[in-house]
Amino acid sequence: KGLDFLLSSFAAACKSHRRASVCRPFPSHLQPSNDYTAVAAAIDAVSSLSRDLLNCSLQSSSSNGNSSSSCPTDLQLKLLQWLLLQLQPKRGFDLSPINAEQLQAELQASGGCPPGLLHSLQGCRCILRLQRPGVQPPAPGGSVAAFHGTDFANIHSILHNGLLAASGTRLQTTGAVFGGGIYLSTDFNVAYSFSQAQQGWAGSSIGLHLRCVLLCEVGRDVALQAQSSGTVAGNSRCAAGSQQACSSKQCMPSAGGDVSVV
Repeated sequence: KGLDFLLSSFAAACKSHRRASVCRPFPSHLQPSNDYTAVAAAIDAVSSLSRDLLNCSLQSSSSNGNSSSSCPTDLQLKLLQWLLLQLQPKRGFDLSPINAEQLQAELQASGGCPPGLLHSLQGCRCILRLQRPGVQPPAPGGSVAAFHGTDFANIHSILHNGLLAASGTRLQTTGAVFGGGIYLSTDFNVAYSFSQAQQGWAGSSIGLHLRCVLLCEVGRDVALQAQSSGTVAGNSRCAAGSQQACSSKQCMPSAGGDVSVV
């Protein structure tokens, strides 16, 4: 699921009308002309993440251009190696599946579980954990878990560059009623309303059109600042925090036809 998600988010970025902004990083060394359409087509032509295909993509090519029927083309091979191997140090984490019950138990143990979490996650196609080697879980009471919704085409950049505050720049796509910053909410439905579906990788087992909500760890001091500054509506914290204060912990993509719903 994790590799599937990486391919899907990269494909969605390549297909976006904002691809020049959201498809970062991009393998310019493979496509000097930044032909996003050709790259998206090459990714879509990878039919499935079979064991044979992964074995081919995760090894150095020694065929000198001679590919077997079970292996991807030379461009596909290089794209997969770039995305799955060469970008791994930049990501600094692994993606692995986690179920909703386990997620709730871990968040409850840390004292920062959003209310009604299990109900909110009903219908999610999959939940993926971002695991950074050597990083310890937050101390109980030291953080709050909050949701961040965004266009699925932004996920590739977020996975590799982190959450970036675009308020007041040409990259801003939504309002900033509470000022500049990264907006999160303890109400899943609020974040989901900002999560726009996009077409991802054609061979995905998760779904063709995906929406994604990020569950982030937010420093409790930031959450309290948002509360004291009046940036709270009902039970929903609309925290406008800095990049350093918000770190993605879980990805929750969903799919359901042309318009994805959780």
